Amino acid sequence: MKRLFFIIALFSQSILYSQPEPINAEHPVYFFLRKAAVTGFIPEYDDAIIPKSRTEITENLKILESRKSELTTAMQEELERYFLAFSIKTTDNTNPAEEPNRISALFSSPKEAHLFKHNETGFEATLDPLLAIKYHETHDPNYNEKRAGYFRYGAYIRFNYSDWFSAYIMAWNGNSYGSRQLNGSDPTVGQKFTFWHTGLDHFDGTEGGAFVKKGIFSASIVRNRTLWGENFYLKDKISGASQMFDRFEFEIKTGFFTYNFMHGTLVTPQYITPGDTMYGDPKHRDEKYTAQNRLSFQISNSFRLSLWQAVIYAGRSIEPAYLNPFLFWESAQRSLQDLDNSLIGLDVRYRPAAGVELTGSVIFDDINFSNWLPGKFQKNSNRMSFLAGLMYIPQFAPRLTFNLSYYFVRPYTFSHPGDGENLAYVNNHFPLGLDVQPNSDMWNLRVDWQIMAQWRMSFDLKHIRNGANMYDHLGNMTENHGGSFFVPINKLSKEDAYFLAGDLHNTTSFDIVTEYALSANVRVNAGINSRSRNFSEPTIPSSYYYCSVSLFYF
Repeated sequence: MKRLFFIIALFSQSILYSQPEPINAEHPVYFFLRKAAVTGFIPEYDDAIIPKSRTEITENLKILESRKSELTTAMQEELERYFLAFSIKTTDNTNPAEEPNRISALFSSPKEAHLFKHNETGFEATLDPLLAIKYHETHDPNYNEKRAGYFRYGAYIRFNYSDWFSAYIMAWNGNSYGSRQLNGSDPTVGQKFTFWHTGLDHFDGTEGGAFVKKGIFSASIVRNRTLWGENFYLKDKISGASQMFDRFEFEIKTGFFTYNFMHGTLVTPQYITPGDTMYGDPKHRDEKYTAQNRLSFQISNSFRLSLWQAVIYAGRSIEPAYLNPFLFWESAQRSLQDLDNSLIGLDVRYRPAAGVELTGSVIFDDINFSNWLPGKFQKNSNRMSFLAGLMYIPQFAPRLTFNLSYYFVRPYTFSHPGDGENLAYVNNHFPLGLDVQPNSDMWNLRVDWQIMAQWRMSFDLKHIRNGANMYDHLGNMTENHGGSFFVPINKLSKEDAYFLAGDLHNTTSFDIVTEYALSANVRVNAGINSRSRNFSEPTIPSSYYYCSVSLFYF
């Protein structure tokens, strides 16, 4: 009997601590782990691609626990919070799902809590509600209705078997109230087909997937939010600007190198062709895909070097060459008659001292080294972007984190000749990378203040310059300066594409955001945004404030 109890306990611990299920990319634990890495406590932690598995997150938290005496008081408080939230440490052996107050525990417990939880030897399943409510208001004179809000509700089901298989599904509906224009400026609502294209005040969403992990290898088929890039806040390879997309991915992770591969299905806008009286007008959408991979080397505890490549292709079924993770896709796409859009990138991360991190990323949309010679850098075929970042956590004020970033993107970068947006680096009209148009640059200063373990306040200042294309009073383009994702080189383009040529647009935005965790599952967000521009952009209000409450991070 004792042996049986020991085996059951061992399996329970294995499930509890070793699960390949991903933790939502918006979870604040990622910011905590990044700070711990920058200050030198987990130097091998790499979050250039998130979400991470529960296994990897708990492993890093346990490393920090072993060095707890070296941490600052602020980091010790945060570590204790996440130990409870991820059930690494519990004050008793009671399962919250079996307690009479299990519903209140969902909203108030600092420990992981579930509405329903079922355990067997080597198997675990949970069922939880999803709830989120948001209110926002603007004083922009261009908005007739100044107030809006939405409510989302759904269910979240998780499965874990042994320490190598996980699966989950989220499904939810939402209702929009008040200004449709204001609600539509929020990607949670504005990117939903049912909201914009049907005119309904309802919208829905789903995410989920299956995940396996064995030794150094892990794989998944999934739809969820994924972020790729060295900079913590400005992920330039895949950001949170576009809608989620379906993909297959796998990872090989060793102590020296990590290899990531992903192949995903993107969305192009729907179009309708004339039909007949019997069958009506058929709807169409062109097929579009992306394949991406990243090879990262941990050169030392302070230096990491990564190589990245991606390809966008459309108008045909899945291409076997891009399912091969061990090819140089730039050469492969040329052998396929140069029909596709390939990109290559190089990332570096360097930590010269505890509390200081430097990051740099460059993306080549079209490599032609002859254009790097004096007098040729301005050629329109020279398409590239560059992102540099500094993160600083002062020893004299460890609750503060400073981030300074500069982003530069050449004209025509991420656009590509083709049918509509089929080969552009976008997903359903939203950028895959940063939401900054080509022929632009951006300065970003951000300060995060960890007031207490559950409470963080952020101050974010951005200034963006864009050399926009020029149009007449009828909306016809008169000059193409490479200032849009959706307009590639055409007959209006000049061979020399000078940076910021065209109609110079300036945008300065300032955000104050506060986030408070009421429990392990509930967070409250509130913020104020002010935006000044020298041009008209009715889709985004010039100022607004908001407050939201969500159960689980979705």
